[in-house]
Amino acid sequence: MSSTPTVLILLAIYLLVGLGMAVSLRGRGHPVPTQASAVVAWPLFLGMVESRALVGPFAGRIEAAIDELTRALAEPEAAQVTSLSDLSALKASLLQIDARIGVVDRMLADPSVHNDPLGLRLAEARAHAAAEVEGVLRGLHQLRLQVGLLALVGDTLPVRDRVADLGARVRALSELSLS
Repeated sequence: MSSTPTVLILLAIYLLVGLGMAVSLRGRGHPVPTQASAVVAWPLFLGMVESRALVGPFAGRIEAAIDELTRALAEPEAAQVTSLSDLSALKASLLQIDARIGVVDRMLADPSVHNDPLGLRLAEARAHAAAEVEGVLRGLHQLRLQVGLLALVGDTLPVRDRVADLGARVRALSELSLS
C-alpha cells in the first residue's frame, strides 16, 4: 500500500487552508503579495486573521462600499484611476477606525459611563467619529458614481482627487484625539 495518495490528500488540504487564509487576508485589505504568500505559508499568517470579535458598527458597510468601488475600478475605462493597494489601505484604515468605534460602543453600553463627565466626552467623540465614517462611506458611493462618469467623459483627474481627499479624511480620522 502506497502513501502517495495520503501525501497528496494532505498537500491538497494544506493548500486549501492556505487558499482560505488568502481569501481571509483579502477581506481584511491586505496586499496581493501577502495574500499569495499565505497560500503556501499560511501558518505564518495566523496572527493576521485574529478573531473579528472587535468589529465595529460599520464593518459590513465598509466592506460592501470598498468591494463595489473595487469592482467599478476594475472596469477597463477606470484602470488608470487608482491602485487597488490604495483601496486596500483605505479599507484597512476604515476597518481599524470602525473597530475603535466598536470598542467605544461596548464601553458606552455600561450605564455608569453616562454619569461620568469623561463618559459624556467619550460619547461626543464617538458621535463625531461615526459621522466622519458615514461621510467617508457617502464619499465612496459618490466616487463609484464618478467612475461611471469617467467611463463616459474620460477625465481621471476628478476621480483621483476624490480618492486622495477620502484618503486624507480617513488619515485625519485615524489621528483623532480627545484633546
